[in-house]
Amino acid sequence: MTEAVDEHMSPPVTPTDANAMALYMAEVTIPDAADITGHASLDEKPSGVGYGFDLSGLAHHPTCPYLLEYNPILEIAWQCRRTDTMFVDPDFPPTDMHIWGPEGPPHPIKDEDMDEGEPEPEPEKYEWRRLSEIHPVPRGFMTGSNLNKMKPGPFTPQWMCAVFSNAYCSLEFETLFSPSQEPSYCGAYTVKLHVDGKFWYVVVDDFVPIYKNHKTLACVRSSVDHEIWPCLLEKVYAKLQRSYHEMSISRTFGPEVVYEDLSTGLAQRDCYRLLTNKNTWFGNMQGRHENQQICTMLAVAPRKTTVSVERKMSRLGIEVGGYHVVQHLLVSMDEKGQQDESSNFVMTSDPWSIVDPEESAQLTTLRACRAHTLRELQKIAHAYTDKTGVACTWLPFAEHMRLFDACITTYSFKNYQRALVKSSFEGRSGGSRFTYDNDQWTNNPQVYISITAKADFAAELCLTDKRFRDDPDGKVDGKVLQLSLLKAPGYNMRAADTSGTILTSNQLLFEDAATIDFYSVYLRCSIDPGGYLLVPEIGTYNSKEAFVLKIWSSAEFSSFLIEE
Repeated sequence: MTEAVDEHMSPPVTPTDANAMALYMAEVTIPDAADITGHASLDEKPSGVGYGFDLSGLAHHPTCPYLLEYNPILEIAWQCRRTDTMFVDPDFPPTDMHIWGPEGPPHPIKDEDMDEGEPEPEPEKYEWRRLSEIHPVPRGFMTGSNLNKMKPGPFTPQWMCAVFSNAYCSLEFETLFSPSQEPSYCGAYTVKLHVDGKFWYVVVDDFVPIYKNHKTLACVRSSVDHEIWPCLLEKVYAKLQRSYHEMSISRTFGPEVVYEDLSTGLAQRDCYRLLTNKNTWFGNMQGRHENQQICTMLAVAPRKTTVSVERKMSRLGIEVGGYHVVQHLLVSMDEKGQQDESSNFVMTSDPWSIVDPEESAQLTTLRACRAHTLRELQKIAHAYTDKTGVACTWLPFAEHMRLFDACITTYSFKNYQRALVKSSFEGRSGGSRFTYDNDQWTNNPQVYISITAKADFAAELCLTDKRFRDDPDGKVDGKVLQLSLLKAPGYNMRAADTSGTILTSNQLLFEDAATIDFYSVYLRCSIDPGGYLLVPEIGTYNSKEAFVLKIWSSAEFSSFLIEE
């Protein structure tokens, strides 16, 4: 499909445009970083105008100016050539504020054992350097990298390396970067993220934080020298979170957000302890296998468990409380060749270690990689069943549930449609019908959905602030959030009585809400063409909380908030 191009914008650019950009920049003299900054202190906030770059006029996402509609990499390259400079991102320049945030570095706590008058220890200092200064020839991607040996930086969330490895293994990952192989001669890179149903571009320069004392990277590092995609991708998310420090502490920024951006699919966090019927989750995963899609997941090991479970985890190389890339082969075969739905296959080692290096170089398509990996997994599973000392084994399904607390996966909707509905419970909160046992819950907001064909349908309800800003009157009942799908009585009609019309519903319980960093409810089902209502509910009256409804469907649909 050909995209419309704004006359003021550069057309969309693919990673293959790196060669063209190299030709544009061939005659450019690249100055030192000190010349770029005009010898100014990095503690001072530089102006985007002062650097000669202004990205504010580019078409962008309606709620995030950093998500650009078109790839501006060639336009930036031309500007660099005209001004004989390298790119400095005016939205995220190399300053202390974009390491620590607007509040600056945290104040150190004075040790009680310190002598009176002894100076308090200062937080470790960082400075910015270009990747072209750190690596003689920086490359986006290089062969031979071990994804399990990526090293996090001081601001890297503990799950980020695992998510990066997961996305890299399961996708044609290089197409998200521009340029992807050759270094950027102007110091500009773009990364393509899938947000709200389409691709958007985030621009970053090649400045990264380093330790001032020993001049090593203070960000995610690849296991191979000169490979820079982990540094760039982490910087993209630091920019979206306003600083590296805010990225590391934000409650609204989690692995499911990053995985969804990088996977172009629907990412969901499955908390096993929240599922009353765990076989439902198993059935969903089995469905993926039947569609010839390997389920690649990020699994979270529990922090509190029994000694016997810890021994099992240790044998499989699973670290207590750690994040692991896990491959599941959900339909196993018993000795007679029959399907055994009570077992599944777990692998916590590097998924590509089972692929011959020469053969892996020929696996250029995602489909070929998946098919080959599935064959190799089956071979290993039958060869090493229940042997100690290996990271591959068959596990009873119930035992597997004890090894991991939560996981993140994707449901791949081919040609799926997506919508985002924003609203608030202010003036509309009627409480939960199951708790208050009345019909006042129909006062809650209602979203009308019209489906054109039989579809795989999913929806997620989450609070805009992720958690309650305050506890209204100290009264929040046992069901913090609930989302219900109903058959609509007619076009653009609100539900007055729902007896016999509820198709599916899901809820977040109060005792479970205390264990997670954000409040959200997710439901998924198959529905026939027709009109439906999504009714979000919150467990209190007179709430003013704002919420977001994300809606996915494999068939075309329309959706809108029904006004009073």
